[in-house]
Amino acid sequence: MLKDFSIGILLFLLVLGGGAIAYNQYGSAFGLVQEGAFKIDKEALLLSPKQYSKSYKERTGKFAKASFEFDGQERNYHLYEGGSEENRPLVVLFHGSKRTGSSVIDMWQSQAKKTGALLVAPDSFSRSGWDFKKDPAKLINRLIDVVGKTHSFDKNRVFLFGHSSGAVYAGFLSIQQDAPFKAVSVHAGYPHAGLLEEFSGIIDAEVPVQFILGTDDHIFNTANATNAAKYFSQAGKDVNLVLLEGHTHWYYSPAKEINKIAYDFFEASVR
Repeated sequence: MLKDFSIGILLFLLVLGGGAIAYNQYGSAFGLVQEGAFKIDKEALLLSPKQYSKSYKERTGKFAKASFEFDGQERNYHLYEGGSEENRPLVVLFHGSKRTGSSVIDMWQSQAKKTGALLVAPDSFSRSGWDFKKDPAKLINRLIDVVGKTHSFDKNRVFLFGHSSGAVYAGFLSIQQDAPFKAVSVHAGYPHAGLLEEFSGIIDAEVPVQFILGTDDHIFNTANATNAAKYFSQAGKDVNLVLLEGHTHWYYSPAKEINKIAYDFFEASVR
């Protein structure tokens, strides 16, 4: 699991070659930007950590799987349809390290059944986790376009959710200009504020972000999560930091509760 944190430190140093240039041009003049709303919520999950299962095994082959070509490579993604309405939301999901997209779709299917959402979960290039050199932002933009050619969804209700390594990745995706999604929620991970400083001139303030973190997470801590959230807010983003009392890094037992928190945030962001 420590790999998740190291991935978070290295991720965005590889994503945009022009990032440092943009920083030199714009500096960190957030004084010229209207600060976004910053809200901290403290909650407790109904399921206590003592009730968490000790392991989770992916159910291989349970969900539809497809692929598309990107930069000469075949890229896989998993798909689940919670409903068939044309104006359903699309939720793009990012798995943790050593997992595939099937794992996070498995966790989200009950929420999709309730809301009719279309779920799409790509696989990272490497099983060790998400890497912006091999999994660049344009990969996800391309994925959304590919899915849109075969499945209908409301393009004004496209959202991102990530867990752990996928949370760090989704958090950095939220800063891209002209993003094709409307809100980002992440669990058990966040971009490091120190790295975000390098890209202050190109942070897109339009996409609101939610950080969901357990107070007993042994990899990502609340102090650094707060710093990252404040940094986004100072850059103009609306940010919601949800601290789950006593919750750990483990996602697979309390996923239903966590996903509902995320989905409520998504819906509120487009009202």
